Amino acid sequence: AMAAVVPHARGHGATGSALVLVNAGDESCQLELVVPELDGRTMAAQRWQGNDSPSFPDPLTVREGRLGISLPARDGAVLMAD
Repeated sequence: AMAAVVPHARGHGATGSALVLVNAGDESCQLELVVPELDGRTMAAQRWQGNDSPSFPDPLTVREGRLGISLPARDGAVLMAD
């Protein structure tokens, strides 16, 4: 399943940081992202046209530089740092 998952980080530290996640696989997957530059930050899912209900309705917090996340099959998410 990992070969079908693409995580991508954009931005820098304090402002404008985002994580873009895509799971093109047929099964959900559990990810642990190492993002020390976002330690202690809260990541909130963004909505876009065609994605009225994001996979992560509640904000997620980066702890000890890591973010654990479960991504459903054939789904994606854009998480923006607060």
